[in-house]
Amino acid sequence: MEFYVIDFENACNDNSSICQVGLVKYKNGHYITLIDSLINPNTEFTNTDIHGITKDDVKDAPTFEEVYSQIEMYLKDEIVFNHNGSDKSKFESACRKADLPIFNIIWLNSATLVKRTWTQFSSSGFGLSEMCKFLGIEFESHNAASDACAAAHLIVKASDIKGYSIEDWRKELIQTTRTRSRNYQQYDDSQRIKGDITVAPDLNIIENKNNPFFGKKVVISGTYRTWPDRNELARILKELGADIDGSIGKYTNYLCAGEGVGPSKYQKMKQKIEQGEDARILTEFDIIELLKL
Repeated sequence: MEFYVIDFENACNDNSSICQVGLVKYKNGHYITLIDSLINPNTEFTNTDIHGITKDDVKDAPTFEEVYSQIEMYLKDEIVFNHNGSDKSKFESACRKADLPIFNIIWLNSATLVKRTWTQFSSSGFGLSEMCKFLGIEFESHNAASDACAAAHLIVKASDIKGYSIEDWRKELIQTTRTRSRNYQQYDDSQRIKGDITVAPDLNIIENKNNPFFGKKVVISGTYRTWPDRNELARILKELGADIDGSIGKYTNYLCAGEGVGPSKYQKMKQKIEQGEDARILTEFDIIELLKL
């Protein structure tokens, strides 16, 4: 069995601001780190609290343009896994910014693989940190090479359990991607989150009280490729202790702003931020990063 896993870390909320890349190849029982490099994105750093990388750390590092040729050499026309699907967007955004061609990669989402293998994590708990803890896999969270290697271990374990080859995963996960794409196009902001999900959670029963959504009031708007049904995202956040609201209010902490986010919600949240309130607008990329936990 042979496949690749890639992981990127970003300097800020701009998807093109890659500041670290880790690329791992798995082949017949061996995990080989092909790329483990910091990258200088020549931009601001606002995600240092997530991965610990600072602007000073990357001042002498190569640029994305300089690492691009290595990535192409290894990954062109290959099957490449990334966990939660955000790394494809990061790579393509960085290519567009640098005016570099986006060559063909067969992208597969290892988070979907996890959901299909361990069904108890089909709606939550499928993040890399949580799964590694569950399976006893040691790794350094938010270090790109370590994240990629950890994901590779997940893929191998899942393949053993399911009796799947990489070609089996390719067929199943590409079909999942196509179905998701159709759902994404049909999903619109009129489908509101309602019912029990909007009832405030019992914070006393939440095990991980240190997660970034614990005790926060959250509004979810727009559409998401990772969660075609927004109720799935709402359930995940509620299980982490988030209080899901339908509109921006005095105490709203987070606006999850997907594609086509409600303009009035966005403006109200932006105003809260400008007034110095405890408020933040989260893109789909931001949510995925925070859910890595």
